[in-house]
Amino acid sequence: MNLKELSALGGVEIYMVGGCVRDTFLNIEAKDVDFVVTGISPEKMEQLGFEKPVGVSFPVYLVEVDGHGRCEVALARTEKKTGVGYHGFEVETENVSIEEDLGRRDLTVNAMAVNYRSGEMIDPYGGLKDIEDKVLRPVSSAFKEDPLRVYRVARFAARFPEFTIADEIFGYVNDVKEELQSLAAERVSEELFKALKSKKPSRFFDVLDDFGVLDEHLSEIKALQVPDKHDGTAYRHVLNLLDRCGRAKKDFDMKILFGLFAHDFGKGTTPAETLPAHHDHDKRGEPMVDDFCKRMRISNELRKFGKRCARSHITMRRLMEMKPAKVLKFVDLYKDDFESLALVAFLDAVYRDGADPIVEGKLYKGYCSVGSKAFKTFSTVTGKQLIEKGVEPGPAFGPRLLEARISHYKTL
Repeated sequence: MNLKELSALGGVEIYMVGGCVRDTFLNIEAKDVDFVVTGISPEKMEQLGFEKPVGVSFPVYLVEVDGHGRCEVALARTEKKTGVGYHGFEVETENVSIEEDLGRRDLTVNAMAVNYRSGEMIDPYGGLKDIEDKVLRPVSSAFKEDPLRVYRVARFAARFPEFTIADEIFGYVNDVKEELQSLAAERVSEELFKALKSKKPSRFFDVLDDFGVLDEHLSEIKALQVPDKHDGTAYRHVLNLLDRCGRAKKDFDMKILFGLFAHDFGKGTTPAETLPAHHDHDKRGEPMVDDFCKRMRISNELRKFGKRCARSHITMRRLMEMKPAKVLKFVDLYKDDFESLALVAFLDAVYRDGADPIVEGKLYKGYCSVGSKAFKTFSTVTGKQLIEKGVEPGPAFGPRLLEARISHYKTL
């Protein structure tokens, strides 16, 4: 049974809801289409053979939708807060109307629906007017029942920077501050990653700072609000980089964005007497990125890359000045991420205020060229080749291999 057949059952109504409706009125192509169904019980859905995805704490089923494949279709529900945090809710699905379902949502712009069969617009909380007025407004005081919404609002502010935030949200945030630490770190990280891919990522952090909660989970970024030679403060420098990536035509992948986000963490621990200079912040930053990623349950891949960005971004720009031995050791150490690390170092320089793009472009070309020479050396002068020439494996083998590579590198 597909969605059309389900909607034909007596008493059943299906609605497109949430972001896909909002994005239609913002002339944005919706990536995902969400559906809610009323007038049917969980037991009936299961009798009809609909599969329930694993790990969902409320009734959601996989249904075939023309043009979209298998989609998640949720039963309309209400939620009653019974505990602390994101999971402290009691869910009710019996005889719940679409208006009641929309009433549990966070923002009015996300609380609109369109009847799948008739095309009727359902907008009981004024979401369309708030889109026209460009305001992010809570549906009700129930906003404060879910502490994750603090981060969701900040993320929507980054995605839609032309929207203002309604005053009442600030009051609700104050009411829920004590619950923020109850959130699963993965949920906050998910909002962070979405914000980094937004139109204006800086607004995510600025809004959280305005709320007074930036240091609840993102203390490393809060600590960057110290004087810096670039962009006034280290905080603004990092956010400027992310914003300029957001405006660029290129779609940077998460590794690059996370690398820019984390590369200057060490500046937050610079002794006050040395500011605005940040000597050795690359060395201090590497373990800070490691600690942050472990605390926020961020993947090993991003943790490894973020640490490398913190440690390498200064050295990368000095490759052309370094002696061959140091170049070869540096490139060998970071060989599996070299191109991405080089791009982060370049963006860190060219996207700062007052940067000369021509100068930075030449520098980028220069250290990429040095890296290319090193890679050619590694592929040309190998350990196997040295053994074939009669060099015996042993304590002296490594230095002999390096010596041979240095000689070859100098010829390129």
